[in-house]
Amino acid sequence: MDLVRRTLRVLSAIVLVTLIPSAAGAQDAGLERELGDTREERDEVVEQLEDTRERETDARDRLATVDAALAEAEERLVELQEAWEAAVEVRDAALAEADVARERLEEVRGELAETEDELADKKGQLNARVRSAYMYGQVSFADALTGTQELTDFINSTTYVSHVIDGDRVLVEQVETLLAQVEAKRAEAQALRVEAEEQAREAAAATAAAEQLAEEQKETTEQVRQQRGERAEALEELRDDRAAMEGHLAGLEQESARIQSELAEIARQQELERQRAEEAARQEEAARQAEAERRAEQERRAAEASEDDSGASEDDSGASEGDSGASDGDPGGSEESSGGNDTPAASPGSWVRPTSGRLTSPFGPRWGRNHNGVDLGGGVGSAVVAARSGTVVSIVASCHPTSSWGCGGGFGNYVTIAHDGGMATVYAHLSSVSVGVGQQVSAGQGVGGVGNSGNSYGPHLHFETRQAGTPLNPCGFINC
Repeated sequence: MDLVRRTLRVLSAIVLVTLIPSAAGAQDAGLERELGDTREERDEVVEQLEDTRERETDARDRLATVDAALAEAEERLVELQEAWEAAVEVRDAALAEADVARERLEEVRGELAETEDELADKKGQLNARVRSAYMYGQVSFADALTGTQELTDFINSTTYVSHVIDGDRVLVEQVETLLAQVEAKRAEAQALRVEAEEQAREAAAATAAAEQLAEEQKETTEQVRQQRGERAEALEELRDDRAAMEGHLAGLEQESARIQSELAEIARQQELERQRAEEAARQEEAARQAEAERRAEQERRAAEASEDDSGASEDDSGASEGDSGASDGDPGGSEESSGGNDTPAASPGSWVRPTSGRLTSPFGPRWGRNHNGVDLGGGVGSAVVAARSGTVVSIVASCHPTSSWGCGGGFGNYVTIAHDGGMATVYAHLSSVSVGVGQQVSAGQGVGGVGNSGNSYGPHLHFETRQAGTPLNPCGFINC
């Protein structure tokens, strides 16, 4: 019996070595899938980041152009404001000169009035002289009185002069001087009035033009400032987007490194388990061989002892030989029995469908990678059963039943069952797990419920069949 038990332990160790890659394969597959998804997302973010950086560079160039235009506009505005201020100064000076001209005009008008009064007085005196001249008959009295003849012509008349005594020459000269002054002051007054009006008009026009240019430049400058503000805001948004993408990319890189580290750790643990299992199998095999040698030695000695008793009677000898043969047969039968136990009894070959839901995703290529199992639909909590009898070798039961992306290596809650012949089955994305590691299960026995845990987009059972860790199409074993 000890030999049988040791032999069974050896076989169990060998089966365990075979199943270790199979059991860990489900977790490996989940991590590999998660790593692939992370790398795809990282590539998309890198592409978006490059596009954002290009747009940021373009926005920065446009902002620099607007900055240059704004500087030019502000410089032009300063020039126009200075020109407007100069025009205002010119206008003020012109208005001051116009005021001076108006004051002078008033003075001239006053002087003109005084001169005209004096001229009127002198005319009165001169008229008296005219009447005297009329007495000589040299000047038409009617012309003198009506003034139809120009006064200056009248004064210059040789006839008149010839009749005016030398004492009146001073009066005539005074009248002539006053007449000249009156005409000069009238001309000066007219010139001052025209000059003042022209200066005021030109100053007002220049000021209005300068003011209009300054206002237009103010509007242009304000538009440029507004444009610069909008572009600066757009650039700031692009910078924020770039910073967010860079942060997200760094997170994806860390996630990728974490997954790769987990995969490396799983591979290391698998190798350690394999080495330990092989060492256990080697030790068990050595113990089995030692036990077999010991029993062979015992049988040899028993046979020698039986030969030493051959001096008995022939009948007794025959009986002894018969007994010895039976005895010899017992070990043979025992050995045969032991040999029969070297290979475990074959499990029933039947497979059962792990859940009743319809096939929603088959085995094979999907989304640019291989789908290592089949997806079977079902509501959350729908029964999931073992597809074949075997031993539960690994479980994860701590993931949220409907929202736990990345948990369980992407498989969420799952169960791995090892079957004879190096076969293993995986039941993933479960809402609950009802078995434990090391538990023996039979075909059709419940192991959990359908769920949406891990990397899942809806309630379903992800079911895998593996031979020595290699994924096989489950539809070759169950009715899909």
